[in-house]
Amino acid sequence: MVVAGLLPFGAAVAALADAWNIFLFFSGLGISAAVADRAGLFRAAAEAAARLARGSQQRLLIGMYVTGALVTAVLSNDATALLLTPVAFAVATRLGLDPRPYAFACALVANAGSFLLPVSNPSNLLVLAQTPLPFGPFVARLLFPSLLALAATLAGLLLHFHTELAEPFQMPPNDRAGPNRRTRAILAGVAGLAAVYVAGAAVGWPLGLVALAGATALVALDGWAGGWEPRALAREIPWALFPLFGGLLLLVQGAEQTGVFGPLADTFAAADRLGVNGLPLAVLGLAVLANLVNNLPAAMVAASALGAQPPDAAQANLAAAVIVGVNLGPNLTTVGSLATMLWLVLLRRRGVDISVLEYLRVGTIVTVPALLAAAGGLWLVVRVLGR
Repeated sequence: MVVAGLLPFGAAVAALADAWNIFLFFSGLGISAAVADRAGLFRAAAEAAARLARGSQQRLLIGMYVTGALVTAVLSNDATALLLTPVAFAVATRLGLDPRPYAFACALVANAGSFLLPVSNPSNLLVLAQTPLPFGPFVARLLFPSLLALAATLAGLLLHFHTELAEPFQMPPNDRAGPNRRTRAILAGVAGLAAVYVAGAAVGWPLGLVALAGATALVALDGWAGGWEPRALAREIPWALFPLFGGLLLLVQGAEQTGVFGPLADTFAAADRLGVNGLPLAVLGLAVLANLVNNLPAAMVAASALGAQPPDAAQANLAAAVIVGVNLGPNLTTVGSLATMLWLVLLRRRGVDISVLEYLRVGTIVTVPALLAAAGGLWLVVRVLGR
């Protein structure tokens, strides 16, 4: 885009500088997730779910799913897909179980739970940067659709894998120990970080600064409880996300200069004229777009188009519809979100080959009802709230 002259160099630098909050957000989440992983938080949560299941695979999957929803809410969908998936796989194989249902649970809950809070998915911040949707209105519009999406996705998983989950299991005797001091300390720190996220979002603090400050506190807490290992920690931070996000940002910025997003802005204007009844159509349309171009570019494109709308309640409602579509929609295919693509690579490294058609089959059975439920829930909430 820059070399071809579609995006002037100065505009490219300005676009990257304007995205400082997102870059800080990626930094904070990456560090926090790496600290939690090194402290054994994900393994302890998965093993606790196995103990609480008391031999039932259905309860084990529910426990893993709830763990994934909590991790997604606080540490983002990428943390769930990248860090909880290997733990769920290890726990399942150690118990002699088919790891596929639990792996799918990690992938699907990562996206289904990613509009519980503004920090649950980086795409949320991209959309919120262009719309008047602070924390209170965000939760008011999206909490109910999010809970519907989570419930429908879990029900779909239990229904689809009911045969694989029918056999009971036994816990090995050496798997009954609780978390150590380091794990308990980081669990308390992550809980505190969640509270600070909610407070920061409620008062309008830049969430990038909140995420980075929280990550710094977690690093200090982990150093006190488990010892300082800065080089080992640095190796586990997903640095590749930064040039990926920067490249996508400039790609979308350059495309915007050519006017290719005009039709999407016109579509939003048409959905706005339909009022509340246009919101489910916007959800489904953004779900399709996310599966065609991936959710981060879809969120950037939608945010750019939303910026052309008047900053009123109707724009906020459309932003909520966009967030549902670009977050939940990617559960349909393996290319819908970056988290799912990396999840696929993790499983293949462990000898589990999930084909595109298999994922599409599971995604269709589970996600189509969840999308309809979430779109219907958003429609109902906005009807109750009024425009």
